[in-house]
Amino acid sequence: MINNLVFTEKYWLILLIFIPILAYLFLFKGKKRNGVVIHSNLKILKELSKGRSKKFKYLPALLRLLSITLIILALAKPKLLNNKKDIEVKGIDMVFVLDISTSMAAADFIPKDRLNVAKEVIKDFVDSRKNDRIGLVVFNALSYVQAPLTLDHKIFTTLLKAINMDEIRNKVEHGLLQDGTAIGNALGTAVNRLKDLNTKSKIIILLTDGSNNKGNMTPEKAAELAKKTNIKVYPILVGKQGRVPYPAGVDMLGNIQYNYVNNSVNPELLKKISKITNSKFYIAQNREELKKDLTDIIDHFEKSKFQEQNFDNIETFFAPFILLAFLFLLIEFLLRVTIYKKLS
Repeated sequence: MINNLVFTEKYWLILLIFIPILAYLFLFKGKKRNGVVIHSNLKILKELSKGRSKKFKYLPALLRLLSITLIILALAKPKLLNNKKDIEVKGIDMVFVLDISTSMAAADFIPKDRLNVAKEVIKDFVDSRKNDRIGLVVFNALSYVQAPLTLDHKIFTTLLKAINMDEIRNKVEHGLLQDGTAIGNALGTAVNRLKDLNTKSKIIILLTDGSNNKGNMTPEKAAELAKKTNIKVYPILVGKQGRVPYPAGVDMLGNIQYNYVNNSVNPELLKKISKITNSKFYIAQNREELKKDLTDIIDHFEKSKFQEQNFDNIETFFAPFILLAFLFLLIEFLLRVTIYKKLS
């Protein structure tokens, strides 16, 4: 079952790095806070401690750690993939690299913003490519694999739909997510997904509206790595340069209000990426141009045979994580007020 579990909001998993710190605080640091009990007869204290085995003295803290871990996993929106099938087809390997920085909320793709239009066009495109293995890498200041390379386009579409600009902006505003555009790191992540495959055609389609300003790998370096492994990178500059409408809140009737802000882009960088990998640079300033660009990219590639697993059913798996977390917290509470109750 674990092999069939995917997380649609993987950035929450970053919080798991704090679990070892919490383990230290709960299991070891807590020892120093234990008080001293002065009593005239030590036999009474010995009798009181007999019921509590030293083997299980850390059990309440471990239950709390498990609860916190399960809550973090639940926040990452787990989904369970069911009804596995093996299928063999002939197609192309491609990875979409999609910019999800807050600048993609600009609404110059009237009446929708850049990200939502990009998602819709990608979905329609993927629906028309029945035999291609397709993956998705998303990025802002960080990059991660949103959808692994797969022939199962139902999974891909589910994971693509899970990207929500309102949630992203809210997390950025509250300091839960760092904004930015790490094009180099995102391309590096996509290259790692494709480099070891023996297929005839391996391509990366980069959709972004900005310039590289985050990450520890330059886009040029990532493009060179792609070139060495016969991967072509097709950059598409999404949106217009200059003043564009950007959401600034809602009025009393719930209508979105917009301010016009200056949008700076770096077409020269994207042209350089395409030149390094011997591909082509595109500009899409509306939905139709984006659809045309994707069709033009894909028309000239040779297909390869590959076999993969497909899943007929995708089930939301949020509740079991929350229920288990609640159960562990309840057990911890009962242990602390009964068996593990401290002398005052």
